[in-house]
Amino acid sequence: MKSFNIRLILIVLSILSFAICGYAQTENCDTVFSASSAKALRITSNNENISVVIEKFDNGAENYYYNTGLEETGGHDDNLSYMAQYQDLKDINVVEQDNRVLIISFKGETDVPNVLSFDIPDPDNRFVSSYTGVRNPYQGVNLSLNRKGKHRWDFVSFGLGLGWATPLNAPSGLDVAMGKSLELSWTILAGVKWNYGCHSVSAGLGLDGKWFSLKKGHYFNKEADGRISTQPFSEMQERGASSLRFFSLQVPMLYDLQLGRARRFGFAVGPVVNFNVTGHLQTSYRIGDSDYSVVTRHIGQRPVTVDFLGVVHYSPIALYVRYSPMQMMKKSAGLSFSTLSTGIMLFF
Repeated sequence: MKSFNIRLILIVLSILSFAICGYAQTENCDTVFSASSAKALRITSNNENISVVIEKFDNGAENYYYNTGLEETGGHDDNLSYMAQYQDLKDINVVEQDNRVLIISFKGETDVPNVLSFDIPDPDNRFVSSYTGVRNPYQGVNLSLNRKGKHRWDFVSFGLGLGWATPLNAPSGLDVAMGKSLELSWTILAGVKWNYGCHSVSAGLGLDGKWFSLKKGHYFNKEADGRISTQPFSEMQERGASSLRFFSLQVPMLYDLQLGRARRFGFAVGPVVNFNVTGHLQTSYRIGDSDYSVVTRHIGQRPVTVDFLGVVHYSPIALYVRYSPMQMMKKSAGLSFSTLSTGIMLFF
């Protein structure tokens, strides 16, 4: 009977604390995170720092990380510290009250409300960082910018790709070796992603480079009128190799549908606008004991082209297909072709 009374008192106190917190939130609290469920909650606190980790919230694979503390630590005594871990939570809320108190409320397996309160060290001289991600070194950067309900904005960087490129609808003289014609890209070097459940849309700035290598025996040549042709190496030129190279700044806009409980498998598709900032011919050969390398610029690439990108991913690895229906070169170059590239991506 005595243990029952103690348990009843604890339940009543928890409910009262939860109610007080709820009232406070309506007055002067800012909710920094909320979720309907989470696998685990880890809290570490001392008189210089508060750290919170909420693992695999809302049945997903991502974690939420929150950290606040003194901008400059002064070697304070850390004996007064708090460490705790909770499993299988529901109705989690992380709230800052007047930027001075951190309040964490949740329910456990027994549906009993729990409320934890921590004084924020030196509120006028502190740092705050929070982000959402999985902290997996094999995945791209994914830092939360803003979260409200099911909507979330993230800063992202992802999609290091290596593929094989081939020209389509090319003239007969453009006889390239696909095994040596490559594409190297970073899909989004810096961008933002809008998330809503299993759906997301990403946009940002990326990089892309392509080079098309002719088969042995021929090289690219820029004629006096600016036209690009292919010519055979002379008998004196040994170990000849020649390639057509492009470098682009790209702006992709990708829709991503993530499937599965952990949302690691999915499909992404969307257009990519390329700003083709450079293009050149590079030819190398040997005559006798001397090696020569010739670079020819101003070859007449189109300044802007649009591609279509399709990706199948199982995080953090993806396979992609990229189709460029537009001609890579201007008509004045006399070398018209579109491109198709396929390959693998990491950190997707």
